[in-house]
Amino acid sequence: MDRSVLLNACKVDFLRGYASALEAVLSGEQVRILLQSIQMQSPAWQEGVARDAGKVLAQEALASIEKLLSRSLQTAYDSFRPSFSMPSTLDSLSLVEHSSVEENLRIDEITARLTNAAEDEIRDLNARIAKLFEQEEIRPRENPFRPYLISRSLVTATGALGVEEDRTQVLAARIVDALTEVVWTIYRPVNSLLESSGIDANIELRIKHLHSPGLERKADGAASPLTGAAAPAASERLLEMMLRMGGRLPVAGQTSSLALAPAEPGHALFGWLPKGLQAEETLRQFFASPPASGRWGIGMPPAQLGAGMQGGALIDAVRAQIQGKTQELAVDADGVIPNRILEQRDSLVAQAGNVAEQMVLDIIGMLFEYILCDKMLPLEVRVQLGRLQFVLLKAALADPSLFSRADHAACLLFNRVSSLGCGLSQDDPWSEKFLTEIRRVVGELLRDESDGEPAFAFHLHALEAFVVKELPLVDENAERAVSAVESAERRSACFLRITRKMTSILLHMEIDSYLQGFLTGPWTRVIAHAARDNQKKAEGLCNLVPKLVWSTYPKMTRESRQQLLGMIPALVTDLRAGLSEAGLGEDVQEEVLNWMMGAHRQALRPNMQQPQHEPELAQVSGEFSVLLLAIAPSPDNTALKLDLQYLNEALQEFKVGLLDLDPVLEPGTLHFPSRHIAQGGQAISLRLQTGVNLELEIEGQPWPVRIMWQSAGGERLILKVDGKPLPALISRGVLCNQFSVGRCRFVENQPLCERAIQSLMETVEKVEQSRT
Repeated sequence: MDRSVLLNACKVDFLRGYASALEAVLSGEQVRILLQSIQMQSPAWQEGVARDAGKVLAQEALASIEKLLSRSLQTAYDSFRPSFSMPSTLDSLSLVEHSSVEENLRIDEITARLTNAAEDEIRDLNARIAKLFEQEEIRPRENPFRPYLISRSLVTATGALGVEEDRTQVLAARIVDALTEVVWTIYRPVNSLLESSGIDANIELRIKHLHSPGLERKADGAASPLTGAAAPAASERLLEMMLRMGGRLPVAGQTSSLALAPAEPGHALFGWLPKGLQAEETLRQFFASPPASGRWGIGMPPAQLGAGMQGGALIDAVRAQIQGKTQELAVDADGVIPNRILEQRDSLVAQAGNVAEQMVLDIIGMLFEYILCDKMLPLEVRVQLGRLQFVLLKAALADPSLFSRADHAACLLFNRVSSLGCGLSQDDPWSEKFLTEIRRVVGELLRDESDGEPAFAFHLHALEAFVVKELPLVDENAERAVSAVESAERRSACFLRITRKMTSILLHMEIDSYLQGFLTGPWTRVIAHAARDNQKKAEGLCNLVPKLVWSTYPKMTRESRQQLLGMIPALVTDLRAGLSEAGLGEDVQEEVLNWMMGAHRQALRPNMQQPQHEPELAQVSGEFSVLLLAIAPSPDNTALKLDLQYLNEALQEFKVGLLDLDPVLEPGTLHFPSRHIAQGGQAISLRLQTGVNLELEIEGQPWPVRIMWQSAGGERLILKVDGKPLPALISRGVLCNQFSVGRCRFVENQPLCERAIQSLMETVEKVEQSRT
């Protein structure tokens, strides 16, 4: 059966099933009572022609879902993804204003409940739809009958009743409660129809990661520092290089890259590989830590691998190449960047003192053959990395652990340049700044005469400092947002230190619960507010605390009562001033002062029949002396949880809006600390560095984003959402969790060194297989 005909038949069964399910739900007792209540009590239903709320709701829901379904069928497994179902609200969202996403959050919640209720039926339908469209990968969002359509239609229909928001939400909740019992009946007929048409669900498919055409690098047809001409695929160039090194070129007249000249019996792929050994297994051991035997696949102990390299003829020849090749690499008309190591391989091999040096020479050459053609990187970035060919070769000859250590500074520097370069475009204001800095770093490395790892570590640190300082400056809103969040972090950290210290002191004291709550809450904020710019005033407010506490104890002697009476005027004046300066309202001030007045009255009239312990003021003051330590300036402004009051204040001061993504992506959560990262997310967390480009699903749509800043402790990040003026704030834990559920991906699928080594291993495997 034709696919369009089959989908239309599925549409009819789906709508019929939805109508039947709605009829059953709306006739249920609880829903029916709510609908009757709406008709009797809501003003919108007490005027005009009498209507049946249940029928209106059903008509609206069916009309809405039919429109949604028609568009969904048009775009299923289509690269064009209009935003008809989820209008973007990113321009107007801020931490102070979340109302614009509440509807989408309700839809997400309803969708999740419906999906769980009919999990088996929906899973089978996802697979059948993928097979119907001849897809190799299951993408649940491409299912035109997905539960989201039902959720959206219900929210639209209940909203169309025109009643109060609270009534609408209660009604929608009751409808969903009832619908979860019968939602499977909507999907069963559609699955049955597809099954009878030969579309089964027993197929091995995988969930596809997000992809957005907007992340493709932009080019207008002309060569540029970021695009350039189309270069050969990295794997093709690497394969050709390997065949040349092994003495086996493609047979003349054949187009297949694996149409090879016959190999000599027992001839090794590489000259340094003893006969009988497999290159793939040898390289696999080489890139890993040494085996327990302490010997590498080439039969050479790791200690000997670096022996003779420091002062040999080969490393001297490499140094000479570096001194003579500081100019830019010339890119030919086909976009090919020259591999200098391959061009001069014969003369360099002649300088090698042992097979270990030959091995290092060939491996570096092959890795660069991939790097120079890696289409994930802009042309200019590849050119600059290509200028470091002999610098990296020199480092590898001096320190062969470079290949087996993922944390080697050289590897980290190449990976960092790549992570920053992936996703750059010509109209990106950050591009020119970044490329200028990379040219500077490469120039410095070419001039550095040292052979070891420290030079790479130094320039890696310098590059990181440059990115952290300069990246936020390319976007005015991002720069203001960074200043606001950093200010809020300082305030939150100070408030947290004071709160902890105050709580620990009061824990051992017997005081009224109201006073304890006041001191650990409003008064702590008063002290923190003063500590921002007036340390002396903050100290005075801290010193007021023991007086407040002491003043509430029963005064058992005449002297203590006289002492309290003399303190009360100044005590009340200082208390009122502190509350007022911190911006607390007059109602709060009056409540506190009235309570204090009552407490003092009671303290001055103790029960003399039940003598109570009355500490001296000096003793109480001594208990609170450590409170002054909490207000002292601290270099550590790490706050696991950002105080929203301080954040909103800072946003207003710096006149910037900010999208708070935590409650949007994970409703009910707020600024997860990094320790809440889901299991397995630590590797992802390590790659979340400033300047890295991601694709993140927000409100059902994939958006290109860039990490513009992260807090000193890494708990929070500020993102630039491509095409949107407002920056976004997200906690590291929430962002990592988006990876685990398939809603986020790196634009760079793997770090550069990892994908270069992987490509090398795959190419070696192909060549080895062709030899058998």
